[in-house]
Amino acid sequence: MKRFPMAPYWWLLALIFMIGCLPIFTTLFAVAIAQANDCSISETVRNPCIIGGADWSEWLQFGGISFWYFLLSAPLAFVLFVVWLIVLVIHRVRFSRKAVTP
Repeated sequence: MKRFPMAPYWWLLALIFMIGCLPIFTTLFAVAIAQANDCSISETVRNPCIIGGADWSEWLQFGGISFWYFLLSAPLAFVLFVVWLIVLVIHRVRFSRKAVTP
């Protein structure tokens, strides 16, 4: 009897998780870079942040406020998860029926 091909489903689930959490990861990465270089991130005022001779304040500010994109990516990830789950269940049922019938 053939095994159910679950690996592609795990990869898609990981991708859906990454889509949902990418704004959080971006914010944490920007905050970590800013703190490591004694810079401050503000939503309203762009404070200069010189790293390696270049001003990274605009990118760090964007990364710092990208958390708000979580309000868009979380519902999208939830919808993608529901679709993923429905497709998985349908595929499992068809796979098990195919395995049972000679």
